[in-house]
Amino acid sequence: MKVSKSVAKDIILEVILFALWVGLVSTLYHNYMLLMGCLAFVLIVMLFLWHDKDDVYMVIAGAIIGPIAEIICVNAGAWSYAVPNIFGIPYWLPFAWGAAGLLLKRAVETYFKIK
Repeated sequence: MKVSKSVAKDIILEVILFALWVGLVSTLYHNYMLLMGCLAFVLIVMLFLWHDKDDVYMVIAGAIIGPIAEIICVNAGAWSYAVPNIFGIPYWLPFAWGAAGLLLKRAVETYFKIK
């Protein structure tokens, strides 16, 4: 299976942004304000790169639905956060879920370009 250069660039960019996102969360979780700012910056960069109407909708959906699910699960006792700020979740979580929604959407679209 041959992958075009543009698809290869998409894959590399998606992997880099995913690694950056995971790296930020895993190293800065204790400093919630710095992490929130970094994730907001990464999300702005992602929206600069990918800004179709559907991309914006995925960010909004992820930023709303993800934290709601987290609040329910945390309050049910399924898990807890090291530094919770509001309703048992950290302030940065909506940014993380927004980025996750967009990265997932883009990864699925890239997968179908390959297939």
